[in-house]
Amino acid sequence: YNKHKNRSFINDLSSRFFNYMMKLSSDYSFDHNSNMFRILTSKAVNEVLNFKETQPSLTYIMGLINLPTTGIELEFGKREFGKTNYSLKSQFSLALNSILSFSTKPLRAISLFGFTISFFSFIYLLFVLVQKFFTSYGGLGWGTVIVLITFFGGIQLLAIGIIGEYIGRIFLQSKNRPRYVIEEKFGDL
Repeated sequence: YNKHKNRSFINDLSSRFFNYMMKLSSDYSFDHNSNMFRILTSKAVNEVLNFKETQPSLTYIMGLINLPTTGIELEFGKREFGKTNYSLKSQFSLALNSILSFSTKPLRAISLFGFTISFFSFIYLLFVLVQKFFTSYGGLGWGTVIVLITFFGGIQLLAIGIIGEYIGRIFLQSKNRPRYVIEEKFGDL
């Protein structure tokens, strides 16, 4: 576990933001305070090798196999020579790959956003109709145009989100992740 890691304020802030976003967007529960440095048993190595992902993230795969672990608190020393070659672009790429590999919630967010837009455009339609029939405001038809554009835009986002849900399920199925990890077998099977 990271007790204190010598990194810049920006790196620390971006790491915390990424962990927060992963916690929000992931379909799984992970330990976000862990490192890439690990000592693995042969059982854990075999389980990790069962994941045939093209862009694996060891931190999150370890959370999926859920074998017993022990944490060791670390305090990082200062780097004495050289600089890291892990650029901001590489960090962003890792973050994006992790979110996309372990979550379908962004697709659900698109559906929810589309539904919300359609709902509020319908509420606005009621406002426009009340204004048209119960007040003296003649209007030039702009309210109807706004309602139609936002309502159909929301319906399109909702439809894209629903299609995205299907594609997300196909995507997760295509990863062919093991459904279960058998920690111990009893008896003759």
